[in-house]
Amino acid sequence: MHLDPFLYLFDDYIWYLRTVNTLLKDQLLESQEKLLKAYKDLTAPLEEKKEKEDALTNAQKALSSMNGKVSQAEEDAQVAREASEKAKEEAAWSREKVVSVKEAAAKA
Repeated sequence: MHLDPFLYLFDDYIWYLRTVNTLLKDQLLESQEKLLKAYKDLTAPLEEKKEKEDALTNAQKALSSMNGKVSQAEEDAQVAREASEKAKEEAAWSREKVVSVKEAAAKA
């Protein structure tokens, strides 16, 4: 009969340990959630910075590509101006030739 009080004490001690264990698990979970939130709060600006850097890199690539196209367009425009000038000179030379042929035909 003297074991019965010991068993009650043992059961009470087990209940106490389980309660403490549950409380510790709850505190651990709460701490983990706080740490995760803090981690997210710290990494969010870094992610935003990376996104901005990526956007800037893409904009620089687009600008570089556009500059190349502008340079090519400027070169094409210069070639077109030169061809137009040459065509004007040839047209003027042809008009002069026609006039001199007409003059020669009129004299003949």
